[in-house]
Amino acid sequence: MRHSETDSKGEIFAAASYLFSEQGYSATTVRQIAHRAGIDPAMVIRHFHTKETLFLETMRALVDLELPITPPVETLGRRIVGALLDASPGMRKTYLALLRASEVPSVREVLRQANSLGIVRPLEELLEGPDAGLRAHATAAMVGGFAYALWLLEDPALTGADREALLEHYGNSIQAALTGPSSNLAR
Repeated sequence: MRHSETDSKGEIFAAASYLFSEQGYSATTVRQIAHRAGIDPAMVIRHFHTKETLFLETMRALVDLELPITPPVETLGRRIVGALLDASPGMRKTYLALLRASEVPSVREVLRQANSLGIVRPLEELLEGPDAGLRAHATAAMVGGFAYALWLLEDPALTGADREALLEHYGNSIQAALTGPSSNLAR
């Protein structure tokens, strides 16, 4: 059976999305992607040129976590932690695939952009005061560290903790980074 160009590209994309999320970038080969898609490996290269390009396209499409970076700032720490706790398995796998492939400069740049566009910039727009930028970056670092410990390390102290305790402890820690000692709260 002959695949149309659109069908082939979609099948490659679906196969790659699955394999990259399940196995990571390094462990996934073009041959595996082609086999799962039911096509010749040359078609993968024809459509996406490199495994790296295909990886970046699939990861961008899978990143769907939107943190609730909206007023009121006074409750933002708990809301951010709640969003991380409620993240879909697909989002967690995508984050882990990106993190594991971060030795690739273009992947590291995707992570940097996601951090900037998804966390830092919205916080900078929301926070006020002379150190708003620093507080936004500190918060983004804390969010990344929490996600890393929760999703990659699967730290038993976190995975076994009561949800309300995590919201309280981590939410308050992130809140302290947000509001800081010079807290001029947002609009």
